[in-house]
Amino acid sequence: FKLGASDYLTKPFRTEEVIARINTHLTLRKQQQQELFKQNQRLQQEIIVRQQIEEKLKEREQTLNTILNASTETIALLEKDGTCVTINSTGATRLGVTVDEIKGQNIYNFMPLEVATRRKAVIDEVLFTSKAITLEYNRASIWFESHIDPIFNEQGFVERVAIFARDITKRKQ
Repeated sequence: FKLGASDYLTKPFRTEEVIARINTHLTLRKQQQQELFKQNQRLQQEIIVRQQIEEKLKEREQTLNTILNASTETIALLEKDGTCVTINSTGATRLGVTVDEIKGQNIYNFMPLEVATRRKAVIDEVLFTSKAITLEYNRASIWFESHIDPIFNEQGFVERVAIFARDITKRKQ
């Protein structure tokens, strides 16, 4: 049995016993194959469902990216440490990079040190207080109004921050 046997016969062989045991093992093997076939069908169905879900998620992501990039104002989503989860093309352009260059990177690395220090302090305040902050600032002769909003996880803790920044230069003149 240690070598893989599932049954044995003793001598002298009796034809009826040998045939009965062979039939039993053939029946067991057929049942195993049927069960494997059913499991395979379930797995194939699960694969199809997952592929459909993945396709829907891709479509949803494309739609959200289209909406995100339709805005002429900066929209960004950051992790607590400043890692850029997503940013629209307007925001990336204002930082002098492409969306692909900044996604997954720390956003502060794309700002002058003084600006990065101020932005980090404001974001840290949002993280600490769990309250949104609105501020106005001037950068390169352009006035911006930024809204920095906390994004909460299921436990009610701030997990990320959303940033919305618009050009208010005309209003300031």
